[in-house]
Formats: sequence, C-alpha cells, structure tokens
Amino acid sequence: MQPLPRQSSTQPPTLHNHLNAPFVPLDMPAPLEKLDSGSGGPSRKKRRLPWDVDVPASSKRQRRIEALDAPHSSQPTDKKPFVEDWLSKSSWSRKRKRSAKQSDKQSDEQSDERPNERPDIMPRPDPLPSPLDTATTSSGRSAKSTASVRDPDYRRSLGYRNIYIEKNDPPPELIQRARNIISLRGSIRKNIRKNRDKGEEDVKIQIAASVIPGFNAIPDERLERSPGQLWYNSVPIPDDPDTRLGPAPLLLPKPKPDLAFGYSEHAFSPSELRTIELLVQSPRGKSFASPDGVLLFPFLIFEIKSQAKEESLYTGTNQAAGAGAIAMNGILKLWSRSFGLDSFDFNEPRVFSVTMDQSVLSLNVHWIGNKPDTNQISYNLDEVSICLLKYRDSIQDLKDAIKNICDHFANEPLKEIHTGLAEYRKKLIASRDAESAERTQDGVEFRAPRERPRGDKTPRPPSKKAKQKAAAGKKGRVAHEVEEETYGRRQTRASTQKGQKQVDVQATGVRTRWRALATD
Repeated sequence: MQPLPRQSSTQPPTLHNHLNAPFVPLDMPAPLEKLDSGSGGPSRKKRRLPWDVDVPASSKRQRRIEALDAPHSSQPTDKKPFVEDWLSKSSWSRKRKRSAKQSDKQSDEQSDERPNERPDIMPRPDPLPSPLDTATTSSGRSAKSTASVRDPDYRRSLGYRNIYIEKNDPPPELIQRARNIISLRGSIRKNIRKNRDKGEEDVKIQIAASVIPGFNAIPDERLERSPGQLWYNSVPIPDDPDTRLGPAPLLLPKPKPDLAFGYSEHAFSPSELRTIELLVQSPRGKSFASPDGVLLFPFLIFEIKSQAKEESLYTGTNQAAGAGAIAMNGILKLWSRSFGLDSFDFNEPRVFSVTMDQSVLSLNVHWIGNKPDTNQISYNLDEVSICLLKYRDSIQDLKDAIKNICDHFANEPLKEIHTGLAEYRKKLIASRDAESAERTQDGVEFRAPRERPRGDKTPRPPSKKAKQKAAAGKKGRVAHEVEEETYGRRQTRASTQKGQKQVDVQATGVRTRWRALATD
C-alpha cells in the first residue's frame, strides 16, 4: 500500500482569505527600509499570495536590485509646479490676471530651479472663440460678405437697397398722422374713469392691461408678439439698379429684433391664411408676410441696447431700419398684387420702431417713398419723438404710445389687409380658372372631330394611326413589287436561254420531238 502524498501546509485560497489578504502587486518594488533591515536580521517566512501564484526567485531578486539601483524611487516627484505652470498658461484657468512680464519671470525662475525636469507634457487648449466672431445675427459681427451694423459705412449699404435713415423729408401729413396715433390719451382716460369704482381684479384686467402693453399677455388675440426671434424666412430687399455698375454691395444681415409686434392667426380666416401662404417670393420660397414664421405683417419693432456693453442707439437704429424695410415690403407686395401701386397711400405710417438704452428712448416711424423721376420705391425711417427715461411722465408717454400703436393697427390697417387679401384671392382664382380653361380647350381641339358643312366631300385628313398604317403598307408593296420584278426577270432570262438552245440545236439538223410530230 502506497503512502498518501504529503499535503502542503498552505491552505487553498478561500473567499474569506482572499478578501482579508492585503493587495501586493507583482511589479511593486519593496521599500528600502525593509530591504535594509532584512539584510542583517533573521529571515522572515515569506507570505504566500492569496491566489497562490508561484513567482520565480530570480525575478524577485532582479526587481530588488533594480529598486536599489534606481535613485529617483526614494524621492517622489512633486507635480504641483507642473500643474500650476500649465494652469497659468492655459485659457481654461479662471485666475489669468498675471501680466506677461510676471509670467515670463516666474517661468525663468522655475526653469532655474528645475533644470533637469521634463517640459510641459499636458497640451495647451486652443483659445475659445469670441462670441462676436461667431455671431450670425444682426446683434453681432457676421461673415466677411455681410455688412456689420456697427460699421460707420453700414448706412451706405442700406442706401444700396433704397433704405434711408432721416435723409428724405417725410410728407407733413404723414408726420401729423403719426403724432396723432401715438398721442391719443382719451381712450385710456375714459377706461380709467369707467373702472374707477371696480374691484382689484377689474383694475388689473382693464386699466393695467391698457396702460402697460402686454401686462400678462396681449389682451387682443388678433395681435401677437415675438421676443428675440430671427427673421430667417424674410425676403431680402433688392439692390438698387444703379449698383450693378460697380462692385456688388455687402449683404445685409437678417434682422433679429429684441421684441416685435404683429398679427396672429386669429386675425384672419382660414381662406385668408391660405392666401397669405401664397404671398411668397417664389413657389416654396420665403414669405413676404411672415418673416419669422410667427408674426404676420409685423408693425412694431423694439431694439434695446446697453450702455454698459458699449452699444448705442446708432446701432439700434441701423437694425431697426433693416427690419422695418422688410416689414413694409410685405404690405407693399400685397397691395401691388391686389390693387396695384397706383392706389397705394404713401402718406400712411406703415411701421413703428423703438430704440432705447438705459437713459434715452427714441420712437421712429417708417414710411414708403416713391421716387417720381425713376419710379423707384424707397424705405425711410424718421424720428418722431424722443424722451428721457429718468422722468416719470416720459415712461407714461411711452406706455401710452405703445398702447395707441397697437390699438391703431388692430383697426384700420387690419381692415386694409383683409381687403387686399380678398382681392388677391380673387385674382388667384381667376388666373387658375383661365389656365384650366386653356388646358381644357387645347385638349378638346386635339381630340374632337372637326365639324364639316353639308355637301362637303373633301376627304378628311388621315389620322396619325392611318398615316403609320399607310406607310407600313407602302413599304410592304414596294418590297412585294421588288420581289415580283426579280422573279419576272428570272423567268425571262430562263426562257431566253431555252429558246437560244433550241435554235442552236435545230441549226445542227438534230430531229427534235416537236419537229418529228410536225412532220408526221
């Protein structure tokens, strides 16, 4: 009987032993203190690894020798100077307040203190782009091919599109109408007297809503407001024909008013909304009536600037001039397609705009001019009123003016738009009926038989199918005649040759069957 094999004193690894045992990496060199103390004292019993891995003694000895030979292993490297230096040079640090001389001096001192250290190993990020360089709207700097509203020559670019700011003298009647619109106070005072004895809720609904436009929401559902919306769907103003002689002018940026008022869909019927969808530059093109996809025929534009950000009313007026021209162009296109420009009232204010900052507010009127010599349309802006916001009366006048403008455009101008849409719809229906009638008439003339008077025996012209059949038959007859002619020639040739042979044979005196029968 063979003896049982001797069991190892080391127990197999269990989950408990594995969790309680300390983690010892294979490639971690032993500390120098343990190596020094272990060289002179008694040898300890080596602890087995929890997972019972046998490591060759030669590899352990080699790692200990390398650990002793490496001088940098006993002195850990200080990484803090590297991080501070990288943060001071990168654009991500929030504490970049050191001047260029101080940073250069500090870098020289650090290079003297650490001559043998490695250079920066962390990459420097690219500087973040400025928001003014990436802006694509009218409030920022656009591409090279687009004019900037902050440029002193921006109004020259506006002039290339016949858009002028306080250049042409407006008609006196137009200015008088504009001042009458913004200075009406009778309706507001009447509303206050009417609701003087009402409760708090009635005062909020009736008085506050009339004094403060858009107190909670626009009280008239026919009106709509659009804050900070880009006019992406707007039709640009065409260039003046005289600009074709020189280089092409810079493009105007798309407007983006801080606030704009216009009509909502509730102001029009479904048929009128369908007609508005057809008031476009081309099929599936941009709209003349809805430049931002929200408002319909905008009539009030706000451009608000901040003096703290070095913005001025000059910039706001430039932006308002471009947006006002696009808004007036929508009304002009509707009238030209419905009644024509001969009946257009050029003395009527079409759009208002407000440009303001922390201290000054300017109220402008936009009007359409007609050049009598060239029959050219111009879009003009003129200042009607200016007020200082430090006075309480000025703020109240502003509120009254905005309320009066909204009330005005909700009445007479809206009725004119309804009339223009109805006439434009009639013209569209008449044009489509005429086109369909032409198509139907062309189809009947092509397919219906032509009427012939009685007694007319003139043969009818053959149809296309008859012509094709006749051509095919003609080809067949020609081929048949050629074949018959060839066969006849063969027969004639054969008979001629046979007769020639008979003549030759008879000349020789040979008795043929025919001659024999004749002789007998």
